[in-house]
Amino acid sequence: MSLKNRRHMTVIKETQDGEKILTCIDLDEVNFIDSDNGKIRFHIDNQVYFQITNISELGEILEGFIPLDRPNLVNLLKIKKFDSKNGKVYFEENPNPNSIFATVAKTKYELISVILKRFISHNNNTTLEFEQKKETKGLKGFLEVFKS
Repeated sequence: MSLKNRRHMTVIKETQDGEKILTCIDLDEVNFIDSDNGKIRFHIDNQVYFQITNISELGEILEGFIPLDRPNLVNLLKIKKFDSKNGKVYFEENPNPNSIFATVAKTKYELISVILKRFISHNNNTTLEFEQKKETKGLKGFLEVFKS
């Protein structure tokens, strides 16, 4: 069989110490598939692999990806702009109406805004400085000032 006809799937493998890792299996190598407590299992020789069943399960495995909203996991190293007015993160510095974006849950704005600003600064190769407003205290009183 040629390589271009091979079928592959990303699955979860659980190591002996309980760590979950992502791996890719060749579906043509699967001996059989079964289900255990709603988890689909792929058996290849003496190895067992599990199908990824939901986004939160994937989020437990992927480093650097965080849920900014219920339906997504976002790679922090790819975010270039945070639009807090519309609750969106963009993957380019100057987004346009056709730019791809991920949504940010309004309930998470305050919690993640400082983290997002730091990652955006890093991703755009800019510095991030904070100045505290005199009339407020704490994180709300900080304004970011980007310098190239």
